[in-house]
Amino acid sequence: MHYRSLTCTLLVVPFLGGLASAQIDGLETEIVALDRIVGGRTLSTLRVFATLSDPAAQLNAVYGDSADLLGVQTTDSLGFYQNILGGDTSAQINPAGYTIDPDLRLDSWVALGSEDMIGNTMLDIGVDFGPFNSGGGIVTNNGLWLEIPFSPPCYPIEGRVLIAQLSVTSGETVSGVVNLFGKDGTGTTLDVKQVPFSTLVGPVGQSYCGPANLNSTGMSARVLASGSAVAGDSLRLIADRLPPQQFGYFLASQTQGFVPNPGGSQGNLCLGGTIARLVAQLGNSGPMGQIVVDVDTSAIPLVPPVSVQPGETWSFQLWFRDKNPGPTSNFTDGVAIAFN
Repeated sequence: MHYRSLTCTLLVVPFLGGLASAQIDGLETEIVALDRIVGGRTLSTLRVFATLSDPAAQLNAVYGDSADLLGVQTTDSLGFYQNILGGDTSAQINPAGYTIDPDLRLDSWVALGSEDMIGNTMLDIGVDFGPFNSGGGIVTNNGLWLEIPFSPPCYPIEGRVLIAQLSVTSGETVSGVVNLFGKDGTGTTLDVKQVPFSTLVGPVGQSYCGPANLNSTGMSARVLASGSAVAGDSLRLIADRLPPQQFGYFLASQTQGFVPNPGGSQGNLCLGGTIARLVAQLGNSGPMGQIVVDVDTSAIPLVPPVSVQPGETWSFQLWFRDKNPGPTSNFTDGVAIAFN
């Protein structure tokens, strides 16, 4: 079926009040998985969010038209990862499938506020996902995906609304430009055009002290970092291959070391010197066996807190609980980041 540009206009016009340009501030990207091996391919996963500074504002649609093209692409010659149980949109993601194939969590899709089909009433109209499913990207000059206005997925959570999840080979770039349509808290229409994003999807830093000792999953837990190695910028630590539903927190030091089985642990401490404990960011590995923390590099929790400086190298490691077979603890390997 062919859709004329009038199609998008008719869908959008019922939402209109006056026009405003504030409260939809732009796009933000976040890496949620790093270096996962799937079918011999090393994948990392990126999520793209619209940022809304008004908590009462809503995002209703992501669109492209004849005047303002929508495009999402990657430098990865293999294209975006597509899982056989997945779909083009998050409305097609059944979380029951995660137990059948855990790699479904890495599937590539577009969204409007929801990461799976639960409570998801989004629609897509006029978008050809054929290239997206066969090594290409998404391009439309007359299509959109949208959510029912005033439904819960339209509203920001911590200032953000999810619009896509995209998995590619680690070290490749994902980029695009989209148009964002919604309303602010007073009902005034927001229509922000040609918002770009571009992210190198892969880890930063250098792994060391690995592989870690096996934990109760039979695997060696690891820690990877994403974001920026610029002091003061955002840094994310992702520990995976952890036993599910166990607590852990990250450690940090400017000194590397090696202490086997400290305090009766089944793992090895790979830090020395003065060690910061990120206890305030205690995490649970959940069903995925993963803990993710965003580190404030301007306030590493020593006494007193210290700010990472250019030229310093900091190393990080996760210390986590385990049952193997009785209660114990273990460690990931380490990751060292040279800040500039």
